[in-house]
Amino acid sequence: MELDSIAKSRRNLHYLIAKQFEPELLLWQENTKTPIKPTNILFDCVDAGNRRLKNISYGYLLAIQPEFTKNTLIKIFNNVLCYNMTDTVAILQLLLNFNYQLCNSLLERFYSYWKQDQNAMNYWFSLQASIKNKDVTSIVARLTKHPAFDFTNPNKIYALFISFIKNLFNFFHGY
Repeated sequence: MELDSIAKSRRNLHYLIAKQFEPELLLWQENTKTPIKPTNILFDCVDAGNRRLKNISYGYLLAIQPEFTKNTLIKIFNNVLCYNMTDTVAILQLLLNFNYQLCNSLLERFYSYWKQDQNAMNYWFSLQASIKNKDVTSIVARLTKHPAFDFTNPNKIYALFISFIKNLFNFFHGY
């Protein structure tokens, strides 16, 4: 199937870029460690940009140093779950696409901690519907039966189904 070839080529390109820039990515990671405790509750554009770049670099590092990067991301997830939604969601997204079965316990912890926050639950649905895995169709079907999902809530529908529709490669694998 042509979509499989495109996905494989994209993964190969991702790997080659990561390999080429491995020293820079590792240096970037070393210089942008996530603090254990929040130091600033106010939004800061520079901090937001640094978090974004840091999380992108982790995506590349997963391609070339999967075990080390996975373990690092899980440690960061454990440290930031309660106060940094940007890093928490980014880490879950990276790990879900790395090995979605690995993330069941992380998703459960996210859900347990944030289940009272409707915006966080929208992230929770969206992340799972965005998984780059051929099982995403069955995952989305299962999530429609989850107690936190509500067909009368447009935000829940948007979070789950629009994320699934935007997941083009896997959306078409379901048919």
